[in-house]
Amino acid sequence: MTAGHLPDRVALHPFGVPLPYVRASDAVLDELDGIRWRERGLCAADPDGGWFEDVRTPAAQRARLVCAGCPIRRRCLAAALLYGEEYGIWGGLDPDQRRRLDDDLYDGATLGSVVDGALNPGRAA
Repeated sequence: MTAGHLPDRVALHPFGVPLPYVRASDAVLDELDGIRWRERGLCAADPDGGWFEDVRTPAAQRARLVCAGCPIRRRCLAAALLYGEEYGIWGGLDPDQRRRLDDDLYDGATLGSVVDGALNPGRAA
């Protein structure tokens, strides 16, 4: 599976509907549904943003730093992968980084294992 497949899988996917191949428990699906958890993100109080800037800009780099210390980073990344977010920085990862993770999900990895591996790359799962 190559990174180039994401638009085929995601671009025509209905907004707000979990991608059908993402393996997650009902409890995780319930936890990620809606927007209440997003209100606790550090990005919610950051007026400068940068999450949807070109990933090479200083604003996007600052956004990644904000994400690195965010208490809901894991949930944010999990939601972006579950719902196939094509744009922006979610959980500190840009679209190209998430595209590689999406390939793992498409190949059968669980959402939890993919998120854990992305946020803790030095730890063995």
